[in-house]
Amino acid sequence: MVSLEIQNKTLEKLSNLPRYNNYLFSLFKPFLGNKILEIGSGTGNISDAIISTGKEITLSDLDNFFLDILKIKYQNKIIKLDISLKEDTDKLHNSFDSIVGINVLEHTEDDEKALRNLNSILKKNGNIILIVPAMNILFSRYDHLIGHIRRYSGKSIKLKLESAGFIVDKIYYFNKIGALGWYFNFQILNKRQFSNFQLTIFKHFIKLIKIIDFIIPFNFGLSILCVAKKN
Repeated sequence: MVSLEIQNKTLEKLSNLPRYNNYLFSLFKPFLGNKILEIGSGTGNISDAIISTGKEITLSDLDNFFLDILKIKYQNKIIKLDISLKEDTDKLHNSFDSIVGINVLEHTEDDEKALRNLNSILKKNGNIILIVPAMNILFSRYDHLIGHIRRYSGKSIKLKLESAGFIVDKIYYFNKIGALGWYFNFQILNKRQFSNFQLTIFKHFIKLIKIIDFIIPFNFGLSILCVAKKN
């Protein structure tokens, strides 16, 4: 069963990891266009970095709780959007040259339908940029609690993107240290959350995480960055 309390605590903890969020942003920044839609903006953990580029960005979420937070924090255009509903995405047909979704797709029941809907929002040759949780072996009770329906392999997300009409440009596994920590915390210890102490330690390993991700090319990591172009 999904726990809204644990979901919200997780987002709050991630908001206290600005160096890690900046690392995520650095991975996809080169693929951003000039008119961007962020799906599942949540509390704006990644939104700040995108807004800092000065590009035109529309923030979105399907949860009124998060929409209220976004409206307090930002002056940007903010819309309610359910990517699984065609009637929602049809209103935005051919409107953006980039879509960014950080840890969103794994929460949708029909992810292939959601990807087709997102394809319709993009302009020709527009980019979709997704970060999704990786590796089924890491799927745990904690995934269930924070609303994950699935984790992905590079192959599975590539096939789903191609089926939805995208040409995949990049599949990149990252945060190899985090994958080991996730497995230990949630598979072996069966915990319900990262402790504040663990996150404090994690903050000091961001540089090491980046180095290991760079020098070890194996398809292994906590997450996958996917970049694909509208066909």
